[in-house]
Amino acid sequence: EEHAALSVMLRSLAALVERGPGEPQADYFTALRAIFFCIDEFYEAQHHPKESELLFPKIAAASQQGAAAVLRLDQDHATGAAAARELQHLLLAWEMVGSSRRATFEAACGAYIERLLEHIALEERLILPQSERCLSAADWQQLDRAFTHGGGARESNYLADPDYARLLAQILQAANKPPSA
Repeated sequence: EEHAALSVMLRSLAALVERGPGEPQADYFTALRAIFFCIDEFYEAQHHPKESELLFPKIAAASQQGAAAVLRLDQDHATGAAAARELQHLLLAWEMVGSSRRATFEAACGAYIERLLEHIALEERLILPQSERCLSAADWQQLDRAFTHGGGARESNYLADPDYARLLAQILQAANKPPSA
């Protein structure tokens, strides 16, 4: 579910960037900032640490192929927050300085989206099937608790939180809104 939500968010980001700002530009920049907020708040601060701390070590221990994939995925996790914040900076530069900064943001954003979609594909193509083969019932209970039940900051189910659901709905609405003059 979390990968599906991130994929939707990334596709919304790509659609917004492709569409361009239109008018009023403030709405466009607000929508992009909301996407980066969600990516940073949910995926970088919650989802990725849970994978790196709870799931990946079990996969790496169970399979040499899994261990190689985990190295790459953990590297992505280690650099992901900085990459998201760099995009936020590039977006702010475009908004504050003007259109001379647009192409730099768009290029970096395209590369970022591609990298994250490849990351998700690797997890779903290799890590998740490997987890089905090698995790015990106790492992699954631990992962289910971490990814679906309330508790500490890394154990919250933000996809079920009504405040975040409202924010995600606003992002989708902005991404699907036709461009205006």
